Amino acid sequence: MKWNKQLILAAGLLVLVGQTIAEERFFFDMPRGWAVIENINEANYQEMVFVPFAERESKSISQYVRKITINKQKFDDSNSLSGRTTKMTSNCDDSKVLALPSLSQKDDMGYSHEATMFWCVDKTKKERSFGAVKQVTAEGNIFILERIWRDKTTEIPAEEFVSKKETMMLDSFKWAVVCDDGKQAGSCSQMQQDYMASDQNKHQQAKIGRSVSNY
Repeated sequence: MKWNKQLILAAGLLVLVGQTIAEERFFFDMPRGWAVIENINEANYQEMVFVPFAERESKSISQYVRKITINKQKFDDSNSLSGRTTKMTSNCDDSKVLALPSLSQKDDMGYSHEATMFWCVDKTKKERSFGAVKQVTAEGNIFILERIWRDKTTEIPAEEFVSKKETMMLDSFKWAVVCDDGKQAGSCSQMQQDYMASDQNKHQQAKIGRSVSNY
């Protein structure tokens, strides 16, 4: 995978990014100490890719988070949740797509949330990948968050492994939401306060042994 090596250190616990619609901002839980190595900012499309800081110059990335924002008027089926998972599993020798129904619902502002997981075994590359994708449909934009892991094996993942990843993604992806200070039900400041008090934030802080805040 080719990356544009534009490096920014993602040192914080949670990323809150403004978008083309002034009040809509994408709010999500970030792994600690990761680096931004891809940052595309076009009129109707924004994308950021985060990797572990130790892998920022590596040609072989073991895991990454990709955040995408697409203007609704430019959105098509290839960018949809099913379109993205189909593309990610189309060249697999073995694969499976798993629904995440607890993350697929409407929030207090009426924004639709959809989420899914998948695993893929590519025997040609001698590689296995595991991923989760969440999509939030707001008023002006579609927000997409991907979390991907790779390892050098062609074994089908055991149920215990899949279950562990599912728990991880349920804890993290529930914080992938769109906030809007123009709407009382989904104000960004309230979401920040809720996250700071959450068990997920405490778990992330424990990983680095200190408190971190972007606010």
